Amino acid sequence: MRTLDSESLSLLPAKVPDALPELGDKPVNLLPTALLAQPVRVCIPRWGESGGLGPPTVGIYWDRVRVHEVTLPPDFADEQLSFELESLQLSHGSHRLHYDIRLGNTSVVDGPPVEVHVDLVPPDLDQTQARLGFPPEVVTGEVTDDYLTSHGDRLQAVVPQYGGQAPGDRIDWYWDGQLNANEPVDGSLVADLSPAMTVSFPADLIRARGDGPRFAHYQITDYAGNSARSEVVQLAVRATPVPRVLPLPQVTGAVGSGNRQTLKAVLAANGITVKVHEEAVIKPGEQARLLFGTPGETGGLALPISQAGALLPIGSETVAAHLDRTVAVRYEVIDAQGGVHLSEVLQLTLTESTGLNFPTVQCSLVDGTQLSLRRVPSGGAEITLAAWRLMTDYQCLMVRINGVDSAGQMLDEAVVSGRRVQASEVGVGVGYAHDLLIPRALLSRLQLNMPFYVQAYLSFDGSEQWPPTPTFKDLVPTLVP
Repeated sequence: MRTLDSESLSLLPAKVPDALPELGDKPVNLLPTALLAQPVRVCIPRWGESGGLGPPTVGIYWDRVRVHEVTLPPDFADEQLSFELESLQLSHGSHRLHYDIRLGNTSVVDGPPVEVHVDLVPPDLDQTQARLGFPPEVVTGEVTDDYLTSHGDRLQAVVPQYGGQAPGDRIDWYWDGQLNANEPVDGSLVADLSPAMTVSFPADLIRARGDGPRFAHYQITDYAGNSARSEVVQLAVRATPVPRVLPLPQVTGAVGSGNRQTLKAVLAANGITVKVHEEAVIKPGEQARLLFGTPGETGGLALPISQAGALLPIGSETVAAHLDRTVAVRYEVIDAQGGVHLSEVLQLTLTESTGLNFPTVQCSLVDGTQLSLRRVPSGGAEITLAAWRLMTDYQCLMVRINGVDSAGQMLDEAVVSGRRVQASEVGVGVGYAHDLLIPRALLSRLQLNMPFYVQAYLSFDGSEQWPPTPTFKDLVPTLVP
């Protein structure tokens, strides 16, 4: 029965408070799948006063079938307009919800219908090969500490496109130590992935979950809550950082322990061999080089190292600069990020240069053991030095005269100082161009019939820092008239 009261009464649509918020082109009043096993809550908006002859009766309809009816007291509260509907047919698709009010005067007023939606179809991962796309080098090889370090401390994988992709879809991804363990990594709306359709596995998480076979997969959950899981990708992991061990380099023939060792000069006459320890950690793709002395300075050298255990020759022309001195021998490794890792430093002392048997100073005017002053030309007496082992063109020569002068006083003077060995003299000797002289004037100051010393020194590195004792064997003639 319709009356004027019923026609003048305006009702608002019923509300489904547990429906998902509106999103893009998603249908309104979409029920979350997590609540489909529970009663559906429906709220009826309060209406104006009318039909005061008796209490109102609310009828609720689902797909035009009356599923609930209740008569309210005359003084009902708003809370009594909330109902839980059980045993509804919640099949996939759209459903019609409406209600009516039977007023106290027996008139009936219909509320406007609303659509309620149920989505039971999960994302379609069967249309593609639903598995994460990892870089080929980790699929066919291993996920290593080096890989992670050189790729921003993360491992990225591409998520393939899938059927039914829509706003509101969520992705969760997993890194499992055991198959089907479902150990989560992170989650995000698919639309918010950056880069697009790419997920990331942090290096710290990969390292924390250990080495060995690991299983990566993901799950797509649509806005309603339907989920679909991907296939599993198995990866080999060896991401525990390898300690950077760079032991002392080794020099063939050197003796001693620890980082201070010695090598006799005679064993270095043909150069030396430096070995990089087999336990040195030099990773693929890294650069390494041996540093002998200070590269760029006399006797300094840098040589590339191909791998741990490498044998590297150091030529005699380089070694010669360090005779009777200590040279630092070490190596460095430059990692993929440009970081420099230094080995332990070997302090190698090249000893006993006298064992190289340097020649004796020669003078062609010396007859037997005597030098006659009257035979000395006005320019002076020429002296020569035969070629010596480990002779280089950066070495410097000093020649000194040591004796007693005519007044009985000690005489010690340099007649040659800082004279650099010429390249043309290497392997030949010095003074054969008639350019090494003991001045006649100096000889004239010496006491006659007394021996004097012609002493020659080498600055092995050309620095003009002279050894405390002569390098070459002394010439000791007696000066006669």
